[in-house]
Amino acid sequence: MFETTLLFKTLTILSTQIAIVFGGTYLFITYARKVAKNGKSFFGYHFRQARNIYNQKLDLVPYPVAQTHFPRFMARKEPVEVVENTLLGPKTKIEHEIIEKFVRNAEERKSALREGYKDQGITNPFLVGMFILWAILLYLALYSNGRRNVNRHACFYAPKFTFCSYPWNFNVGG
Repeated sequence: MFETTLLFKTLTILSTQIAIVFGGTYLFITYARKVAKNGKSFFGYHFRQARNIYNQKLDLVPYPVAQTHFPRFMARKEPVEVVENTLLGPKTKIEHEIIEKFVRNAEERKSALREGYKDQGITNPFLVGMFILWAILLYLALYSNGRRNVNRHACFYAPKFTFCSYPWNFNVGG
């Protein structure tokens, strides 16, 4: 095995991470543009094409696709004042309450939209699974390196001075 400097290792890891993040973003945008031209969905998201006002470049605008089946639920948020008793006296807070409405056909949907109700979003199972996998791998990354060094501790050695991670392993003079 060959030896390298810490700077080389750091720059190698950092450059690969940056390449993954920017490369993934670039691929996502290019595939989303292709899909927007075809009118299909990409990772569960639908995009419509728009032009920028200033330089007339293509913008992708994500939009939710309304459910096409009936009956279904629609929801809206309504602000509610809540009085909370604290040590300094009563305090009013505004909380939002979600109100659902059962819609049977397209005419009831239109009237509910006029009243301020919105279609409930559809969660993408692929993205939910990716988020759960990411969270698990992020948690496991904490323990991937630490298990090999169970009985080893970080020590700093200098002439006539040794300091280890245990508070009782502090030796001066040898």
